[in-house]
Amino acid sequence: MRAVGVDELAAAAGVVPSTLYRHFRSKDDLVLAYLKRRFQERRAAVSAAVSAAPDAEEAILAVFDVFARWFRTGSPEVIGFVQVFIEMGPGHPLGRASAAYLAQNRASLERTAAAAGWRDPEGFAWSCHLLLQGAIIAHEEDDPDAAGRARDLAALLSPAPPPAAGPLTGLLRAGSRNVPRLRQQNFICR
Repeated sequence: MRAVGVDELAAAAGVVPSTLYRHFRSKDDLVLAYLKRRFQERRAAVSAAVSAAPDAEEAILAVFDVFARWFRTGSPEVIGFVQVFIEMGPGHPLGRASAAYLAQNRASLERTAAAAGWRDPEGFAWSCHLLLQGAIIAHEEDDPDAAGRARDLAALLSPAPPPAAGPLTGLLRAGSRNVPRLRQQNFICR
């Protein structure tokens, strides 16, 4: 972001620099407007997915599904806040704005978990936040299923009752003595 000048931004927008300055006092003001718009779009998409979910666990997991769609389509919602925060740092107004938007996303996850009566909704929200940020970075590293992997991990954090007995249930309940057997069956990454 720092390397991109106003002239380059104006050219990409198809306007002259004076037009940009008529609407934004500085490049930072332009980026703040961009972040605000992206946050509003992100919040609307996530709210719609959460509202459509049949229960609290699916509501949380729906957030990961929204990210998966964004990853597939190359949507700018994916990396913007993290990229600006990392590049500008927590002391810069743009870094603080990015952190504030990320905190609002995390607070939304916390409210959803609290409304479902889950234990430690704040800790759960931080864990999901960590998974989402990790998925963003993994996606940027060319992992096409980063959001799916993060979703699977988030499902493990859920306080929902364990699934009905399946092929792994007995092995996992039996304890750590089965870990070598799981590795032999390729259930755990080597």
